[in-house]
Amino acid sequence: MNQNRYRFLTILNIVLFLALVLGTLVLVDQDNNKDLPVTDITESYGCGRLDIYNDNKVELDDFAAFVKFYSKECNLLPAPDFYPTCGFKDANENGNIDLFDFAWFASLYYKDKCELYNN
Repeated sequence: MNQNRYRFLTILNIVLFLALVLGTLVLVDQDNNKDLPVTDITESYGCGRLDIYNDNKVELDDFAAFVKFYSKECNLLPAPDFYPTCGFKDANENGNIDLFDFAWFASLYYKDKCELYNN
């Protein structure tokens, strides 16, 4: 059991590392040669919406915004009046963008639509 868990965590760390490296390379829209709209700031609740266009889909531009905030602390006050369709980058609302949030992001990536994380 522990050996399988170790393998899983090792693979997950490798994937996360590659995703972060590749994510920094895709911050420019190749078609229009302009910066993607990565405008959310850490002062936004939960580091901002997970789905930056709020189109109910988590795609490459959302990944670029997510990578920008990975391993950063997020503001959790004041509580929002409403939740965006896909939730916030800090999915478990613990104040940090961490591996759990990346796993949640990965589970929503390129699905037909988002489902909110329930604590």
